[in-house]
Amino acid sequence: MSNEESWSTKCSKCGSIITIEASIKESLIKYQTVSELVEAEATVLDTDGEELDLVCDGCFRTIEWWDCDHYADPDLGHTGYDDDMSTAYVKPNSWVKGQMHKSVEESGNGLFDGKEDEITDVEEKNEMKKEQSMSEPTVDEVLARWTIGHKLYFLQFALAGIDEHRVTNDEMQTIMRRMKTNKAIQEKLGKDGYHDEEQRFKDAEIIYNQAEKEGNLIRQSAVFISAVAESYKWNEQALTLLYGEMFEVVMADGEIWHGERYILQMMVDEWGIMAGPFLRGMTDASGISF
Repeated sequence: MSNEESWSTKCSKCGSIITIEASIKESLIKYQTVSELVEAEATVLDTDGEELDLVCDGCFRTIEWWDCDHYADPDLGHTGYDDDMSTAYVKPNSWVKGQMHKSVEESGNGLFDGKEDEITDVEEKNEMKKEQSMSEPTVDEVLARWTIGHKLYFLQFALAGIDEHRVTNDEMQTIMRRMKTNKAIQEKLGKDGYHDEEQRFKDAEIIYNQAEKEGNLIRQSAVFISAVAESYKWNEQALTLLYGEMFEVVMADGEIWHGERYILQMMVDEWGIMAGPFLRGMTDASGISF
């Protein structure tokens, strides 16, 4: 990609460079600055026609762009972070023209100053990793603010990661799109907690990673499956809708595996729903028929 065809920003957390095509940058800036968008411009799409997902390749943080007008402008050519360093975001002044390999001038004119902008010292890299880990909330801190929304995100992460011990990009995109939709719905309804939706998503990922590390996904999923039913007062219609959303996560990568099937069946049994049509006649990726 040539300098004329791309725009870049630097992750202010880890120093990695994030690059996007000029056409995407133009759509992004329009989305963030136009006072009223027509329906066709209601989101920003990537080169594959999917909703744009900005993720730093260095620290793997999601870079928010869809709801950051209330945040302060970051330095030119850099991402910003909210006050508690939990939400990374970009604004129109975050981008400089070209694929950034060198640092942006202190004067802020968007040109390169010729100085290499690579971290080569091992101790410096380790220090950055330490700072990043210190900014992450602890498991106890997350559990102290645990809600039904957290439990639902956890179950989606568990379904996505149970068989391959990782969440694929397609599965992550599916969960993330749902988080953004939930946030938008809550905002339209005037609910105060919509600002916390992304935090619930991140919190649930932390607990999922902990459960995966401890080999505890199935047991923890069973606890949350029961808790979700209690929260919804065992309403079959509501639980059936939730099951459909969970099934969508499972099928995001086009396959269904034994572990995913097992958790889905746990939901069917515990929630007492008639979810057979979702699974009947299907064959999982290992060749076992349902």
